[in-house]
Amino acid sequence: QHIYTHSLRQVRDSVRTRNPEQRKLERKRRLLERALRELDQSVVIVEGKKDLRALREIGVKGKVVLASGRMEGICSRVDAGRATILTDKDGAGDELAEMLVGELEGCGVEPDLQLRRNLKYVLGFRTVEEIPRKLEEFRKKLIGRKIEQR
Repeated sequence: QHIYTHSLRQVRDSVRTRNPEQRKLERKRRLLERALRELDQSVVIVEGKKDLRALREIGVKGKVVLASGRMEGICSRVDAGRATILTDKDGAGDELAEMLVGELEGCGVEPDLQLRRNLKYVLGFRTVEEIPRKLEEFRKKLIGRKIEQR
């Protein structure tokens, strides 16, 4: 179980559906919990070693494949029917994500970009390396809401 999933659950009751902002925060919390579970259950493709370290830092234990290097070998490194693409949300990351989609589809692997979109929506990260910090900021925001409601 992710180190952050437990703390997210601890503050789950803090964000009951009293107003639109709280409902939005609660939806984001549920989406984030689901995304963290999915990261463990799928093969995740990231750009480089720092991205891999960031995922390990938040407790991701699943298979992580580095996209750095030659694109031709990506299918053999993925070795699964589905792969989650988690590249940076910038021009280079978007371009790499599209190249990965083409490469994976070409070898019969279903590419998943939805998890990347969901994490971007919830955490607002620009680079994968920022995810641990953004996750902690989100957790503190949830805790802050709990304190405000008392």
